[in-house]
Amino acid sequence: MADSSAASPIPVAYSSGDPPSATPVPVPGSDLPAAPAAKSQEASPAVPVIDPSKEERMGSGHPLPGGKD
Repeated sequence: MADSSAASPIPVAYSSGDPPSATPVPVPGSDLPAAPAAKSQEASPAVPVIDPSKEERMGSGHPLPGGKD
């Protein structure tokens, strides 16, 4: 049972850490790709994860939460 619990957060964190982790790794001395990498990383998980969360919290009931439903 402990294995199942540990396996749950592993794939979830890996999925989110895969793109951001592989970006700064091969781009340690490259300033150009480093700038867009941080932007994509912040906009990727912040848009679909925080956007719907904020809308639901505010109770807007607009097309945002409706479309997601």
